[in-house]
Amino acid sequence: TALDVGSSPGGWTSYLAQAGCAKVWSVDPGLLDPGVLALPAVEHLKMKIEDALPLLTRKGVAGTIGLYCCDMNAPPAQAVKLFLRAVPLLRPGAAVVLTFKNTLHNPRAKRAEWEADVAAGVEVMGEAVEGVRVVQLFANTPRECTVLGRVIRGIPQR
Repeated sequence: TALDVGSSPGGWTSYLAQAGCAKVWSVDPGLLDPGVLALPAVEHLKMKIEDALPLLTRKGVAGTIGLYCCDMNAPPAQAVKLFLRAVPLLRPGAAVVLTFKNTLHNPRAKRAEWEADVAAGVEVMGEAVEGVRVVQLFANTPRECTVLGRVIRGIPQR
């Protein structure tokens, strides 16, 4: 089971469903591609993650998510804050894939600020994620990076 946050138009959701995830919770107030919506494993929650978290908890999803993916258009601090709120839904050892977006205006002039934002996000993630590493995926733009890790076993639930 996977949770894809910031999922519109559905690239990660489609990949996860076709790669064998039995269930992909696709969370985004935006639209998903009709072909993605047609995949049997996909359930689109057309809302913000802040609104989806209590709904998923009521549905009994807590502790069952094996992969958390977030490609939301948000700065690192916001992406990490929302991830930490979702940790109770994740099982120990769950894979984490967060794309950090550089939302600063004039990013070349603010390179040091961007690097500091990434470092701060990675540091905060360390309370819930082990093996954190920052990579540049082929699909990342120059204003993005992807952070990978696994949820720490036995972490206190928030």
